[in-house]
Amino acid sequence: MPEGDREKMIALDDWTASQVDASDRKFLSGFKPTIEVRDRDNTLFCYHGSPRSNTEQILPTTSEEELARIIYAAKRAEVYAGGHTHAQMVRKLGPSLVINPGSVGLPFFKDAEGRTRNPAWAEYAILTSSKDGARVELRRERYSLGDLRSAVRRSGMPDSQWWLADWV
Repeated sequence: MPEGDREKMIALDDWTASQVDASDRKFLSGFKPTIEVRDRDNTLFCYHGSPRSNTEQILPTTSEEELARIIYAAKRAEVYAGGHTHAQMVRKLGPSLVINPGSVGLPFFKDAEGRTRNPAWAEYAILTSSKDGARVELRRERYSLGDLRSAVRRSGMPDSQWWLADWV
């Protein structure tokens, strides 16, 4: 990490926390680490990082053996959905799908020089459930980079120019 970036990230985290009031904190404290959603045909098991930890990463490159250890720490489901890595993914694991819908607010990728870039699009997934199984469609919707830059500049965010530098 380049010198000074850590301090800017801490300042940004502190500023972000200052934007959240007591009722927001109360709402957020009610979040559960995992949630299970069932319909008559399938079960969706949701988590942030993994069923074991909200900070564990499941990547497209996670080995099949490790993925099985991570996922099957949870209850059995037809679809397992998590985030944390901000990387869209659909993987088959036995009879189940393991998905990451990506990131609505902070998607990223590495460019040809290895720099992290944030594209001006929101990522999400559409899950369709039927007696024949579950189907997942990964989607992206572009939005105006100019509008994002204007909103960030008006927000009072510290080091906004630094934060915006990676957006393309």
